[in-house]
Amino acid sequence: MPDKTIDDKMFEFSRKVRAFAMEKIEKAVKENDLAKYIEAAKHVFRAADRNNFAWVFDGLSPGYTFDDYVNEYFNEETRKDHEKDAKLARDMYAAVTSKDAKEVYGFLKQVKPKDEFVISALRRKRDNRTRQYNYRGLAVFPAGTALYFNRLGDEFLKEEPGIVLLMPTTACVEHACDDLFKQFRNEAFHLKYIPWKDISSSVGSSSEGALEYMDGKAKNVHHAANYVFASFTGYFLNQPNIKLPKKFFEGGKDICQNR
Repeated sequence: MPDKTIDDKMFEFSRKVRAFAMEKIEKAVKENDLAKYIEAAKHVFRAADRNNFAWVFDGLSPGYTFDDYVNEYFNEETRKDHEKDAKLARDMYAAVTSKDAKEVYGFLKQVKPKDEFVISALRRKRDNRTRQYNYRGLAVFPAGTALYFNRLGDEFLKEEPGIVLLMPTTACVEHACDDLFKQFRNEAFHLKYIPWKDISSSVGSSSEGALEYMDGKAKNVHHAANYVFASFTGYFLNQPNIKLPKKFFEGGKDICQNR
């Protein structure tokens, strides 16, 4: 029997990570533990692309095993970090479900009844290692809108408002979040809903893909709002966008159920 290729090994490793993380997700839902859910869902997202585990087999980490991965990424330190994410998520959900946010949404729907809007919020989070800020975002998508999800088993969500947590990982999305945060700070804001077929043109693209937000050409033509909206929807496949069950936000009311 021929030896497994590197690609085979990456695929097998990604399957183990996904299976482990999905078990953690089921447990988190039963325990109503948002921090554990976010922690596990981030790795389900990572496991969607086997290439995210190329480093395990590049020769620089000899003997690295799946157990090593679990010990490195599911421990007390990472748990505390995701507890911060959970706290920020609840804080943002309170902002997007506030009376003021809903009143602005109602006004926008009166002024532009043919358009749809996604109520969103951003928060800064200080990195414990670098002491620099990065961002977390939360958005509630109204019923009938579509999001791109291929990581938790539902490619498109259309039946009910979807709560989405954004965890930027690249400088371009962080920069767009920073520009938007400077406009709204901790207040909720309303992103115009862009149909999937129009997202590419809204953020700008070339033959090599989407334009970098920090690229002067892109920034002069395209707004930070479009770039952040695209990130929420899953347009950028390297940006974790996690669908959060409503049960983690008990007591909150859906914003757009009476459209």
